[in-house]
Amino acid sequence: VWTGPICVFLMALTPMFTSSYIAEALKITEDANGLAEECILNVKTVASCNGEDTMIEKYGRILRNGLKPSIKLGAVSGFFEGFFYTILYVF
Repeated sequence: VWTGPICVFLMALTPMFTSSYIAEALKITEDANGLAEECILNVKTVASCNGEDTMIEKYGRILRNGLKPSIKLGAVSGFFEGFFYTILYVF
């Protein structure tokens, strides 16, 4: 009976700890999407200037920057979800 409040408390803590990682990952994804949109809209210009490889490298660099906050987000979310299910099933 007492596990309900603990589980609610754990699920309430999750967004508090993950919001900064979500915001950072979304900002990086937004930058990558902006670059992809720019390349698609200007495909003839990029192709005529032989900029495909440059844009691919730039896109990859932007996405690699988003790897660290995404891993942290997954770790924190996984910890709280695992702890939630541990409390739920053990007690």
